[in-house]
Amino acid sequence: MKKQLTGTSYENIQERIPMPALQLAVESGAILSCNKAFELLVNKAANSFIGQDFSTLIDSNYADKFNDFIRPEGGLDNAEELRIHLTRPRQKSRPISISGFRFLEGGLEKLQLFLHADPSKSEKTHLQNEAIKWASQSELLLKQAYEVAKMGHWELDLATNRLFWSDEVFTLFDCKLNEFDDSYEAFLKFIHPDDRQKVKEAYDNHLLHKSSYDIVHRIITNSGQTKYIRERCKTSYDEHNKPIRSFGVVADITDLIASELELQEKIKLLENQKNEIEELNRLMELTLEQAVDAVI
Repeated sequence: MKKQLTGTSYENIQERIPMPALQLAVESGAILSCNKAFELLVNKAANSFIGQDFSTLIDSNYADKFNDFIRPEGGLDNAEELRIHLTRPRQKSRPISISGFRFLEGGLEKLQLFLHADPSKSEKTHLQNEAIKWASQSELLLKQAYEVAKMGHWELDLATNRLFWSDEVFTLFDCKLNEFDDSYEAFLKFIHPDDRQKVKEAYDNHLLHKSSYDIVHRIITNSGQTKYIRERCKTSYDEHNKPIRSFGVVADITDLIASELELQEKIKLLENQKNEIEELNRLMELTLEQAVDAVI
């Protein structure tokens, strides 16, 4: 499909984009223009190749593929990408992906091409180092956030029944790694006996019906302390709709529950005081009426 230019030239647009881009004349294959990113990619100044056939910059092993790609109704017209190698002076050829479209300008059929270069080995190393650095920082921030919020996460492999706890969960349960059997049944043993069946039924129902799993229950830690925790989880399923893995978060809400219970006690106390005041007012009113009646 040919796009007919009206107004703004694609040549002006390609100068504003960060990726390598160039324009070709369809009939001759000559390079008509390019942006600075393309010059940096091929390691050549534009004046050294403008007007030349673009195929001279392509590794000879990929020339036929490129010609097939840009022919009418070829891969270019079907919004596909082509993988080729560009040659560069005094350097190894560079693998790239090409995409683009054809258009008409002043009656001349042209190609607007965009090149997506694979990162070099040094660039890959830099990106990998940056990714590792970012991941480490993110992990540290997440750990700090978990500690402040008294939260942790867990993951249960339903095929093997192996349960993973983050460090924060071990702290929350007052449990050491070598004291935990890393199974769902081992987790259930920590749950308060009065809440155990409720938790098991809620999780079974979540797996069977894909309902939400958001529950508050008590646990008894290894030191004998009773804590209130809130758990939420999501589960992934295979193509046969069989649950395969659950990922959850757990938070210690003992202080929150304690505050809520304290608030409820205060509300109850205020209600009792209100009832006592109302009863006192009723008695005073009755006494006053009796006194008035006696005088009369």
